[in-house]
Amino acid sequence: MNGCAFRNATTTPADQARVFGAAVQPKLQWIPPSGGHASALFAHTTEYQARTISFIAQYAGLPAGAITAGR
Repeated sequence: MNGCAFRNATTTPADQARVFGAAVQPKLQWIPPSGGHASALFAHTTEYQARTISFIAQYAGLPAGAITAGR
């Protein structure tokens, strides 16, 4: 996950595409509309958590709802 913020000098869109292309399965690409390198977590907390939990549950073979976001 890498935000597409205008001044994301940490990981450019081209760098992000190379990293994703080189990764092996399982993998999932999500480029949030805002947030920088790691700030998408804070800019889109609910969606970030839902996508991450869903991805982990799917590849861990867990049923939907088996993992929840908590604090």
